[in-house]
Amino acid sequence: MFDGYVPDNYDAFAAYDAARAAEEELLPTCDICGERIREKMYRINGETLCEECLDWKYGESVEDYMNDNFY
Repeated sequence: MFDGYVPDNYDAFAAYDAARAAEEELLPTCDICGERIREKMYRINGETLCEECLDWKYGESVEDYMNDNFY
């Protein structure tokens, strides 16, 4: 017998969002910016870094290297 209830997509979206939020809590956090790391992470000298903070803290440009070493 049909009781008149027709499920909508809201229930599915709410369940999906709850599952994603639980998964996100397990992701590592960058020690510099505090953001959750979703792709590549780096561990250097006991620090966990995201790709952007790695580049900010340790990145060098080729031009700076050449200027320091060749001119």
